[in-house]
Amino acid sequence: MKATFFPFTDISQPRLAAATAVFGSLLLYRPSRLDPAGRLQAWVDRGALEIRTPVQGDENRLRVLLQEYQQWAELHGSRDLTRFKTRQGEIPFFDDQSPLKIRSEILRQTGSAKTGPDAADALFQARVFLQMAQAFDRQQRELQQALEVVDDRQQAMLRELGDFDDRPPAPAPRLAPAPDPGGHMTVERLTAWARLALQAPEADAVLVTDSPAAWDLFADRFPATLVMAHWPVVSGLSADSAPAVEWRSELLVALERLAQTAWPAPGQPVLPPPPAAPPSPGPFALKLALVPETPLPMLLADLIGRPPMKAPSDRPSRHRHTLLALIA
Repeated sequence: MKATFFPFTDISQPRLAAATAVFGSLLLYRPSRLDPAGRLQAWVDRGALEIRTPVQGDENRLRVLLQEYQQWAELHGSRDLTRFKTRQGEIPFFDDQSPLKIRSEILRQTGSAKTGPDAADALFQARVFLQMAQAFDRQQRELQQALEVVDDRQQAMLRELGDFDDRPPAPAPRLAPAPDPGGHMTVERLTAWARLALQAPEADAVLVTDSPAAWDLFADRFPATLVMAHWPVVSGLSADSAPAVEWRSELLVALERLAQTAWPAPGQPVLPPPPAAPPSPGPFALKLALVPETPLPMLLADLIGRPPMKAPSDRPSRHRHTLLALIA
């Protein structure tokens, strides 16, 4: 059972390491072929990461719009995604504070100035938004990493000063944790990502995120969601360690069985806890939940506002339910 990362189209290496320690491998959707695997290529080469582009084509249109967005952001000193909006039945647009040139270029690239369900290319809107969100998230992550380097140097300098002074230096306040990128335009991210994911062959039933905001939105959108397990601290777990391999094998078998079993299941399903390990850098919390009687295609359709989908009788969904995982 391979987990699919959502609602992002990029992932940091620490989060990827945590996700593969739990699930063995991860599936990542990209809105276009504009971004090769790059720094993630090593993970792809060893089979820990699969990158899929469910929809191909229109890369030149996407490239032009992304460049226009970046130029606009540099002009305004901001890359706030709220300037870009996607609305079902409308073309992509920036709000009235954006330069007329940007708006005109988007109208030209989409091929029509008309709006309405028949004229809009909702899927292209989603791809544009996800491409911009990917660039925005990457920039924010690089900024956070630079701040962490400065913070580490500051702490090291204070420690060195303490060695030359009888009085220990006052501890400097540590850098605040990075904000949750999924907390920025959460609904728009989920809607755009779901629209893209619906174009791919049906994936396995596990969706994994590192965004508490995305997790909370799912719980609100699907109130029947049940938390099946919660481990506040998972530490010392590496993808290739013997304890991790054994635990992961048991966990994936249990999740596969859980995703296929009618609900409510007789008795409370028990998921195996992660192996105990001494503290190590990069601990994370792991939470697992079940969205009962909602196969993944139905869940995705609900997110974009389509009528509930049913699998054809000759090709039923492999899973009755969708499983959610939060790694944070």
